Amino acid sequence: MKWWKLSGQILLLFCFAWTGEWIAKQAHLPVPGSIIGIFLLLISLKFNLVKKEWVQDGADFLLKELILFFIPSAVAVIRYKDTLS
Repeated sequence: MKWWKLSGQILLLFCFAWTGEWIAKQAHLPVPGSIIGIFLLLISLKFNLVKKEWVQDGADFLLKELILFFIPSAVAVIRYKDTLS
């Protein structure tokens, strides 16, 4: 049951990100869509359209696993350090 809850919360967070990307693309805004998505999530949380409990576990999981997203880029920097220096 916990996996379903966690997956649903992560999906909800991605929906905000995708919506932000769509708005940025449709409105030709110079702001990244992910920033717009975060702002939409903030507004939704502020006005209780989305409850904190609906996204808390998913956000915590993504923050805990965030280091995994940076490992490939760190390996690439080490691999090409002569080129970058």
